[in-house]
Amino acid sequence: MSFVDIIVDLTKQKGVSIRRTLLDVGIGHSSMNDWKNKGTTPSGETMAKLADYFGVTVDYLLGREAPPEFTPEQRELALIIADLSDFDRQQALDYIDFLKSKRKP
Repeated sequence: MSFVDIIVDLTKQKGVSIRRTLLDVGIGHSSMNDWKNKGTTPSGETMAKLADYFGVTVDYLLGREAPPEFTPEQRELALIIADLSDFDRQQALDYIDFLKSKRKP
């Protein structure tokens, strides 16, 4: 599967359009056309933003690893967290760390 195919598949899984994804990540629409028509891939910084947005690794975006196998609950949490602002996402992660620290061994 090509990089563009992977992005299209992830947008479908997330239930968002390509246009919405590009807007959310701050990528121009022409970039997607370049990736599709010229077979190029984005810079490392853009790749990292896309990976964070979809909750996958850069290696997954590049087709180097299998998709992660999540339970339905894990997938739902990943999608919720991906939709948060950077600040809110960090708050959620801090709270998760707090909950983990309260667990008894």
